[in-house]
Amino acid sequence: MKYFIKIVYFIILFVAALFFFGSRMTETMSDEQVEVTDPEGCKLPIVSLESDGVTVNKLYGYTAELDPLSVRESFISLEEDKAIKLVINERESDVRKLLYNVYDTATGENVAEGQISAFDYTDTGKNTRLKLECEIVPSREYVTEVILITSESRRIYYYYRFKQYDEAFFNEKVDFVLSFSEACRKKNLEFVIPYLESTYRDEGTTYSHVDIYDSYYMVCWGNLEPKLVSDVTITITELYKYIMVAKLTYSVVMETDSGTETYLVTEKFRVNIGSNYIFLMNYERDLEASFDPALASIAMDQLKLGISSSRSADIFSTSDNSMMCFVRNHTLYYYNVAENEIITVFSMDKGSKMPSDVYDQHEIKILRMDENGDVAFMVYGYFNNGEYEGKTGILLYDYYRSENRIKELIYIPISETFQHMRAEMGGFAYLNTSDIFYFTAYETLYSYNLTTGSLLTLSEAPIVSSVFCRDESYYAWQEDANPSEIFILFPEKDYIKPIRNEEFDVILLFDSIGNNMICGLGHTSDIARYSDGTVYYPVTNLCIMNKEETFLKNYVSEDSFVTDAEATETSIHLTRVRKNEEGNGLVPAPDDYILIYNEKDADSFSIDVRVTKKMMDEYYISLPYGYYLNALPQTDSAKVTVIGSSTTVRIDVLETDEAQYEIYSYGEILGIRNNLTEAIKLADSIETIGVVTDNGGFPIWERGVMNKNASVSKKTVETAKGYLANGFTDSLSLTGATLSEVLYYVYKDLPVYAMPSPDRVIIITEYTPYFITYIDRDTGLETSDPIEFLTEELKLNGNVFWVITDR
Repeated sequence: MKYFIKIVYFIILFVAALFFFGSRMTETMSDEQVEVTDPEGCKLPIVSLESDGVTVNKLYGYTAELDPLSVRESFISLEEDKAIKLVINERESDVRKLLYNVYDTATGENVAEGQISAFDYTDTGKNTRLKLECEIVPSREYVTEVILITSESRRIYYYYRFKQYDEAFFNEKVDFVLSFSEACRKKNLEFVIPYLESTYRDEGTTYSHVDIYDSYYMVCWGNLEPKLVSDVTITITELYKYIMVAKLTYSVVMETDSGTETYLVTEKFRVNIGSNYIFLMNYERDLEASFDPALASIAMDQLKLGISSSRSADIFSTSDNSMMCFVRNHTLYYYNVAENEIITVFSMDKGSKMPSDVYDQHEIKILRMDENGDVAFMVYGYFNNGEYEGKTGILLYDYYRSENRIKELIYIPISETFQHMRAEMGGFAYLNTSDIFYFTAYETLYSYNLTTGSLLTLSEAPIVSSVFCRDESYYAWQEDANPSEIFILFPEKDYIKPIRNEEFDVILLFDSIGNNMICGLGHTSDIARYSDGTVYYPVTNLCIMNKEETFLKNYVSEDSFVTDAEATETSIHLTRVRKNEEGNGLVPAPDDYILIYNEKDADSFSIDVRVTKKMMDEYYISLPYGYYLNALPQTDSAKVTVIGSSTTVRIDVLETDEAQYEIYSYGEILGIRNNLTEAIKLADSIETIGVVTDNGGFPIWERGVMNKNASVSKKTVETAKGYLANGFTDSLSLTGATLSEVLYYVYKDLPVYAMPSPDRVIIITEYTPYFITYIDRDTGLETSDPIEFLTEELKLNGNVFWVITDR
């Protein structure tokens, strides 16, 4: 009997031990130690810049070094003694030393370097004054790389650009921007109205976006009463002697028809200072409501999104609509409709109270949602908290609904800013049912098998155009210098198919419409090569083609060629050319349009607009038929599973010497082009400010900065004549641009070479508002023609231009 009692005793002791130690053991998955935690807050220091007593430009740190010349997000005016004050908010770090490097964007040369170890102490951190001893060329752009070294020997990198002018009027311009913003919020009409350019266009119906052309009623917030609840952060995104481009961000709360709501406000300014007056050349304000489950409309069975510039929320749902997820305000939300619970799955705003506190240089993409309600998603860009704070790259996650936790699958470091990553990814990322992850980076297509750990490079050359049709599960792309082939990836089959055409030896991928591709078909015999080396691939046929290579529609141009096609909601815009009268070149032809009707499937969860007198347009997510809101949704947050072993996957970068041009506006990249003319046209299409930079981050074209009159120096003209004698090697092609666009280079003391006819070359050396002065290559005579006359003559010959620079 006593043996039986001992056995029972040991069994009870064993079970108790299992329970005791099991409750304290971390979860084990695939032999990896994990623990479920809450995300950490932000720890890295924030650096602000101060010039002439004005503090601007919050800089967020990177824990890995970037190419300094590739970062172009903020500017500062260098003081007269070539100094800038750095205001360091240490947060949870202890900064011991500061290193710096200064680079000339024109040459890429490191022109200054040094270190600082003595700081002035403040309540929030440390300050120091960075004074340069090197020579600074007035008005030229420079990049400063600041490296903070902490007590833990950690290096954190910060980047900003600066210029120096004799008189930059920096304080005056900054003061005006802040004063105008405040005057709008306080409805100071006497201050605001003189600067507006209100037109007779229809009164706006939404507060999500207003601009300088709107009425004073809209610009001054209408019936709304915004209350400032955060600091106003000002970022200078472009800087010239008289012109400054700036962006303000801050948070406000307002009493609305639904209650108290919080909004992120972004204001954009372009100002020009005269002798006695500041001109407001452009003003825009965007208003974005913060999503709050407590604002749901029970009566209408709707979740409120509120005032927003985007009607899209990237909604995924199960087939029975009992569960759905969506992205809003850079946050992933999960809604269990049946249980009426909203879960914050992923957010970067840990520890912040206001939307403007978050450095939102990242995006979230939902990749799939299965019938169990589990979600796969990716986050890419700059990570501003947690384990990866200060890093850039791609994070792939799974969300397990039943356990309400997310698990990191892989981390792919990418040494680029979020702006570059977003422009290069082209909106494509896909995780198939076999757990193969497809993504683009560095203009290259990759696949990573999560099961085997194998990484493959799927493209052989830089991708120059691509389309992604998520509904039909395929991705099509075209590679550089290969106009005869398009590739289609079918990710669910892990299969790539090349597309060629037997009748046509040129096939170009232009755009997509619905789930179909817009392609051009032509012949190599029609390829045009201009005197400056520019190559055009004109096509005679434009077709809408599905993934099975079936032609759905076909457009044939009888007397012209198509060089580009871009889809809108209602039409396809065709850019066309035709042969000149001699038959040996191409000249512009009138644009054409193809009207289309694009049917859209209704989502189970629709985003609808509701209009009130006070708030105007506001967006709501309507629940599908059969589901009702009987009460406000409950809320929760997902836990994070931290993996003990490394999930890092490193990719090989495809080397290329292909020229690339980046188009910036207000510190953001709008696109990347391989053709300079296309880049200039995109930058020039922006009504406010557009800047084109080359591979080295040097500004190669700028909108809205030219003087009304400009001429090239005599010394430069003589050099230009010498270039003509030696041929056109190392020239920068501008063929296809307009005369007004290329005059920028005359303003920059660079003569423009042009061809009014196939056998005639001129050098443009001067312009006024009415006349263009040029030198004829063959006769050497200097002539002045009316701008309208020369514009038409150059256009008839295809607008052939080029310049020669030292870049």
